[in-house]
Amino acid sequence: MELTIHHIEQTTSTQLEARKLIAEGVAKTGDIVLANEQTAGRGRFGRTWISPNGGLYATAILPDTPLLSLKAGLAVVRALRSIGLDTGLRWPNDVMVDDRKIAGVLIETEGNCSLVGIGLNLTSTPLETATCVARYVNMVDRDEWVREIFGALFEMSSGKSVLDEYRSVCLTLGSPVRIDGTGENPPVEGIAVDVDGNGRLVVQTREGKRVISSGECFHLRAANPDG
Repeated sequence: MELTIHHIEQTTSTQLEARKLIAEGVAKTGDIVLANEQTAGRGRFGRTWISPNGGLYATAILPDTPLLSLKAGLAVVRALRSIGLDTGLRWPNDVMVDDRKIAGVLIETEGNCSLVGIGLNLTSTPLETATCVARYVNMVDRDEWVREIFGALFEMSSGKSVLDEYRSVCLTLGSPVRIDGTGENPPVEGIAVDVDGNGRLVVQTREGKRVISSGECFHLRAANPDG
């Protein structure tokens, strides 16, 4: 499908820019706001998303659909795997390469729409725990990446189930994990055993299975059986 992309050189946040363009009647469902740099980019849990010049910072305006959070991460994985990168997901949608984060997703609502923000490190690594596309391949054209990623996301938004595909690339499954931010409850620790039909993480704890709908997931090192 033909994507309408609103190009902006610099903005505070593509999420905020999308809200502004919707209010002005300039942007509509199916449009994408793309910036070369954000001065106040935001990530999950209120964190700052460091957004230097040269990265991909985009927000798509989409109707709310089931499992959109999982689908957004999966769309990035599809794009990166199409050029040979061994990419996976840390639940729910942190995109990882070589155990380093290369992309992240932030979803907010505006009226009856979902604003799907995706940040992909193309040419630089703002944190030591991150990586970028340029370390692996010479393919950093932002528009090409936007069309690849959001084309896949729009295709997935048709309603077809992607759970099996998601599970196949989810690095969290089978891993010892700790989930923080589960309301007033203490962190949950155990082995991630499944992602259910609602996109929730199923964790086998010592007390039994826990189903986690939201929170920050940390992969823990497995205990050394040899001590």
